[in-house]
Amino acid sequence: GISTAAPLWYATGSRTKSAGAAFASGLAEPAGAVLAYLVLSPFLNETLLQAMTLLAAGVMCWVSVAELLFGGFSLGRKSDAAAGFAVGVCGMTLGIAILA
Repeated sequence: GISTAAPLWYATGSRTKSAGAAFASGLAEPAGAVLAYLVLSPFLNETLLQAMTLLAAGVMCWVSVAELLFGGFSLGRKSDAAAGFAVGVCGMTLGIAILA
């Protein structure tokens, strides 16, 4: 939402366009979920759901390390980027431990 609306609002100055674009981009995830369910429903089982979850988790880990962490390093504040990454990893680990 905000990552779509803010740059568009800054570029165009139109709140209506930026809110509309944020709303439209927000509809992409539920629409993709419905489409995936319609396509994959004949094949859905526990193994496939676990495999898809693992694939999504792997992609998110790759993006967080390859893009965000190294992007933070490139800004010159390596210790801040590393500390933020460590706090995030610890927070996620704690959350998983509490919920498991």
